[in-house]
Amino acid sequence: MKIVVCGNYGAGNIGDEAILYSTLQYLRKTHPSAHIDVLCAMPDVEQKFFSDFSSLSFLWTLPMGIRSFVRSIFKGTLWKTVRAIKKCDLFILGGGGLFADDESIRAPFIWGAHLMTAKFFKRNIKVEAISVGPLKRKIARWFTQKSLQNIQTISVRDRSSNRLLLDLGIKSRVTFDPVFRLSVPTRSPLPLVAERQSLPEKPYIIVSLRPWKSMDENLYKKLAHAFDRIIEKFAFNIVFIPFQETPQNDVHIMNKIIEHVIHRRTIFVHPYSRDFGTLFHLFQDAEMVIGMRLHSIIFSILTETPFCMISYSDKGNALLEMLENYDVRSVPIENPDSLFNDFEMIYKNRQSFKKSLKQIKEYVSTTN
Repeated sequence: MKIVVCGNYGAGNIGDEAILYSTLQYLRKTHPSAHIDVLCAMPDVEQKFFSDFSSLSFLWTLPMGIRSFVRSIFKGTLWKTVRAIKKCDLFILGGGGLFADDESIRAPFIWGAHLMTAKFFKRNIKVEAISVGPLKRKIARWFTQKSLQNIQTISVRDRSSNRLLLDLGIKSRVTFDPVFRLSVPTRSPLPLVAERQSLPEKPYIIVSLRPWKSMDENLYKKLAHAFDRIIEKFAFNIVFIPFQETPQNDVHIMNKIIEHVIHRRTIFVHPYSRDFGTLFHLFQDAEMVIGMRLHSIIFSILTETPFCMISYSDKGNALLEMLENYDVRSVPIENPDSLFNDFEMIYKNRQSFKKSLKQIKEYVSTTN
């Protein structure tokens, strides 16, 4: 059996790489003898990282720009990708936030083009655990609808995506993000952060931030003030963990905020790493997590580490809606002044929050 898996892989995002890792683990259990081709950016880099999986190859995604199209013809990568789709028994798109136009109008067309190609060759198609929206432009909504039409198996990772697809006349099943079923690999002998003398000696919290269009100098100062208050009140160190390396580097925005922190000597910036074993143990050992990145919150849930989410987009809010029966909190990015108070409240009641996170894990395991 030949399977093609397609998604936003190899693009320098820990969350997407965790989705792929989890998907490959699952496919190896359900289709142990299948050959799997993964369509991604940077196939050579991905091949090395996922070398522990057998019968696995990495190919370039279909080119969407003129230069990349010409380059793919001369290098022969286009035909390899098309051939893999043509000859596969199952084409899987997902998971992750693929059909949205809030950050790029190109996204729905990139992933829609892959679905259209699989449809052209009459392949068996599954769209798994994606999120859809926001789709603010009519052309993006139209192309998303055309791309997902007549696909029998579609699952989405939140209810808002399900509602949006229903508005487009498309049925889908609601599930959770694939990372919730990730079987965490063994911890590295020495955490990467310790090798770089970046592991704080006293209790620490983890912070995961990302660039966003509403961020400005005033917001940097407010977040820095909140971190200073946390350091002064609780004597915690802070470990910043970047989840995105390229094209939007999380470290860049972290450094802008750290510039305004008075107690910056107690702040440590972990290098970008896809070592899930090390990352999960860093989360397990943390007192709390403050996260913007969706998968920093999912890592918190999986490690039962209390968290406070900084909400900036529909993705995070959609996850909280899925967990509406549990006591989880978020702070809108537009109002960071409440971050310290929410942090203090959650930390004081952290044992209760840990029980809620354990219940969430059990709930997800029976639903996913």
